[in-house]
Amino acid sequence: MPNIEDQGLSAARRWLITAIACAVALLLPSMTTVAQADVDAGDSVWLGTKVGYGGTGAVPVYETQPADPANPGEADFWAFCLENQVTRRTNTAGVVGDMSTYLGSNYFTDPAIQGKVLWVLAHSYPAMGLAEFGVAAGAPGISRDDALEAVQYAIWRYTDLNFDAAWGWESPDSEAAYWYLVNGANASAGMTPADFAVTASLTAPAGAQSADSLVGPFVVHTNQATAQVTSSPGVALVDAAGVAIDASAVVDGQQIYIDRRGSTAAGSATLTIAAEGSSGSGLVLSVPTTNGGTPTSGSHAQSMILIAPSTAETTDDAAVTWSSTSVPTKAKPTLTTQTSAAVAAPGVRLFDTVRISGFVAGHGATGSATLYGPFASRAAMACRPATAVKTVGFTPRNGMIRTPKVRITETGYYTWVARTTSDSQNEAASHACGLKSETSLVRKPGYKSPRVDTGYTSAGDHAARSRSVKVTIPGLGVNASVSTVTAPKNVMRIPSNVAALGQLDKSAGIGDLIGATVIAGHVSDRHDRPGAFSRLGKVKKGQIVTVKTGGKTVRYRVTKVEYFSRKKTLPQRLFTTTGVHGLTLISCAGRVTTPGGGFHYSKNVVVSAERVR
Repeated sequence: MPNIEDQGLSAARRWLITAIACAVALLLPSMTTVAQADVDAGDSVWLGTKVGYGGTGAVPVYETQPADPANPGEADFWAFCLENQVTRRTNTAGVVGDMSTYLGSNYFTDPAIQGKVLWVLAHSYPAMGLAEFGVAAGAPGISRDDALEAVQYAIWRYTDLNFDAAWGWESPDSEAAYWYLVNGANASAGMTPADFAVTASLTAPAGAQSADSLVGPFVVHTNQATAQVTSSPGVALVDAAGVAIDASAVVDGQQIYIDRRGSTAAGSATLTIAAEGSSGSGLVLSVPTTNGGTPTSGSHAQSMILIAPSTAETTDDAAVTWSSTSVPTKAKPTLTTQTSAAVAAPGVRLFDTVRISGFVAGHGATGSATLYGPFASRAAMACRPATAVKTVGFTPRNGMIRTPKVRITETGYYTWVARTTSDSQNEAASHACGLKSETSLVRKPGYKSPRVDTGYTSAGDHAARSRSVKVTIPGLGVNASVSTVTAPKNVMRIPSNVAALGQLDKSAGIGDLIGATVIAGHVSDRHDRPGAFSRLGKVKKGQIVTVKTGGKTVRYRVTKVEYFSRKKTLPQRLFTTTGVHGLTLISCAGRVTTPGGGFHYSKNVVVSAERVR
C-alpha cells in the first residue's frame, strides 16, 4: 500500500482524482426503499448501477439479480467503497462475507479502523433518513449526492488515509456532514458487526386448532425493543385473555392469539413479523475482476461494505390452520320500538317503548336504548358516540318495556336506537338509526304571525327583558343590544329605546337547530332620528349578520330581502318553528311624508338569513 501520509497533500489530491474511475450512474434506483431481504456471509448478491457524484456515491445491492436490469426496483442494501485505489465494478455479481474475508491491504485490516467505518455507516445516510441525517449533521436540507459524498470521503479517510485530506467538496453541506461523521467516529469507541444484528421470527402454534376459540399461541422472538406483526388475511390479534394487542409494538417472548370466537368456519392465516434493520449491515462485499470469476487478495475489484437503508426490515412469517366447529342455534329476538312523542316542546322527558318477541330470558343478555341528537333534519341524523345524548338500560324480556325518561331542552330532531346483547341463547338484536317511529321533533310551539310595529309610533315594550345579546352587521353600522319581547294581543312590542332590538320570545333561540329566530327594531324615533335598523333596507344578499350571545358567536348569511305592506299580516313562514334554523330581521321602510310635515312608514322590510356553519 502506498504511504499516503508521506506523499503530502498534493499527492492526496492526485489520489482523489483516481476515484473518478467509479462508474457514472445511468439508471438510478430509489434510495427510499423498504427492503425486506437479508443476506448471510457466503451469499452471492448483485451490484446495480452506482448513484451519486462521479467520484463518490453508493452502489445498490440486490439479493438476487433483477430480471430487468433497466428497471431493477428497490435495492435491498447499499454499498460504499473500501479501497480508493482499486477500480470499482458494477452490474455484476459479488460475494458477501464477514470482516475476515476482506481482500484489501489498506488500513481497513485494523479492527479499530473497522469500528470507525461501522460508526460512520450507522450514523449517516442511508442508514438514517436523509432529512434526519441532514439535521444531525448540521446541514438541514442536504441533498442525496452531498450526503453520499460525505459518507464515502469519511470512509476513505480511515481506510486509505491517516489524516484529513483537502477533499474536493461539491458543496458546504457535504463538508459539514463529513466533519460531523469524522468527529463523531474519532470520539467513539467504534462499533462491531454485532451492533447491526437484527433478529425477528415467529413460532407457529403447536397442536390442533379449532374455530370458535383463541387460535395460538404464536411466540415472538426478536432482539429489538419492539417489532410489528401483520396478518393475512386480516384477523383480530389478541392475548391469552382475548384482549386486543398493539400489533405495531410486540416484544420478545410475547404470545399472540387469533380471535376466532363466534366463528364456526375452518380457515387459515399467516402472521408476519417485521423488525427495523438488517443483520446484513457491516458485511464486506468482494467483487471479481471478471464476470463469473473468483475474487482473491491478489486480483479483485473494489471491495465494498454493506449498509441497510433506514427503511429496511428483517421479516419472518408463520402460518396456522384451524378446523370448523358447530354451535347451537341461537334465538333471534325482534325489537319493535316507538318514541314517546313525535313532536314535543323543549323541556320534554322522552322515553322509548320497546316490544320484544322471540327472546329466551334468563341467560345474561342486557338491554339499552340510546337517544341521539339534536339534528337539524331527519336526513342529518347519524347515530354515533359523539351524537349520543344519553343511554338508559332495561332488562330484556318478551313483551312491552318502557325505558327510563331523558329530559331534552334543546330544539332539533332526536332518535332512539334500542339494543339487546347476545348471550348463550340469544343473538344480539337492534334496529337501524333514524326510524320514523323512533324520531321526535323538539321545537317551540307554533304561533300566529304578529303585527310588528317598528315605526316611531310604537309605544314600546317596557317589560322587555334585557339579555347579553348583540347584533352586528358590518358595513351598515348596525351594532345593537337585544332584549326579549312579547307579543300581547298578537302585536310584537319593540323596546322603546330605538337603539335597541327586540327578540320575540315565542321564536327560536339564537343558534337553535330548528325554526326562525325573529328580531325586530325601529327604523327611527318619533323625531325621525335613526334607530338600530335605520339602514336595514340597504342590506345585500350574501352579507354576514353576527349575533353574540352567552359567550358564543353565531354567524348568518343574508339570503333574501323582502318588503310587505304594513296593512297586511306578515307571512307565517317568517315565524316558523319548524324546518332548518334561520334568522328573521324586521323593520320599517317606505317612508311617507304627511301634508302637516309628519311622516310614517307604509312597509315592513324583512331580511331572511341562514346560519353559516
